[in-house]
Amino acid sequence: MLKNAALGLGMLAACGAAANAQLTTEVFLTGIDRPVFLTHAGDGSGRLYILEQEGQIRLVNADGTLAPTPFLDIDASVTGGTSGNDERGLLGLAFHPDYENNGLFYVNYTGTLTTGGFGTIVAEYSRSVV
Repeated sequence: MLKNAALGLGMLAACGAAANAQLTTEVFLTGIDRPVFLTHAGDGSGRLYILEQEGQIRLVNADGTLAPTPFLDIDASVTGGTSGNDERGLLGLAFHPDYENNGLFYVNYTGTLTTGGFGTIVAEYSRSVV
């Protein structure tokens, strides 16, 4: 029982130290419009992928520079995301576990459904495998 109490006190002390930590922000990239998500492909390339709500995936090269053309542009298929008060748009990105070899990735966005109306769409895409 005493051992558990000591462990609990140690955890409280660690939480208190973390609560007093100072956080800062630093701009590392400009030129992005309404970013909603940032991820990497898990392929060891060092590239980052940033989703812009209106329907573009922007590529940040391993050296930290923004690629001049989007990795994917589905703006014409995406519904919403054009104003600060709109929660619709391009919202998610996931890479296939074997993306490095097969180039498959998946996006989640709001758009026109094949049955009519609007809804959430999850679509599979493939990059060119060279």
